[in-house]
Amino acid sequence: MAFSPLITIPAGATNINLNWAATSLGATAFLEDYRVHLSPTGGSQVANFTTLLIDVNNELNTGNYRIQALSNDLAGTSFRIAFQNDSIDQYVMFLDNITITATLPLSTNEFFANNLKIYPNPTKDIIDLSTSTTLINNVSVTDLNGRIVKSFNLNGISQTELNVSDLTSGMYFVSVETDLGKGTTKIIKN
Repeated sequence: MAFSPLITIPAGATNINLNWAATSLGATAFLEDYRVHLSPTGGSQVANFTTLLIDVNNELNTGNYRIQALSNDLAGTSFRIAFQNDSIDQYVMFLDNITITATLPLSTNEFFANNLKIYPNPTKDIIDLSTSTTLINNVSVTDLNGRIVKSFNLNGISQTELNVSDLTSGMYFVSVETDLGKGTTKIIKN
């Protein structure tokens, strides 16, 4: 059994896939069989590989590229993958280009840039906050020390004006919670 190093998938990742290339060596009468296992605990002992991902019979001798979808429940966890040759003749088989791919969540700044608009920035009194992709539920404004200086419970709207006239001049962080996620950006109050 050949197993991977410990693999850690970031929390919030989706579309997690195991990808690999495999080739049996030899005539079609000697095609290889193998299994791909997962150790959900990240352990490296044979007994730790308790999840069977795929059982491959007669891998092609012309080469094959495989993609095996993994559960999104693996996001935020660490695990190992193992390949086990279980052919009777155990001739020769090649594995190559073994990778894990996933769609990673956007950072809060990327989320903000892709889903929300805030203007004018810098501002004197009022900032406009709007979105065309989601609904805004809550907004908080924090100072550079991380203290919340203003908060707004908006209950699922797509556009609002936020009055910041009572804030002293300086830089603040505006954190927005939406139906699709959270985002943060900086504003300057003149």
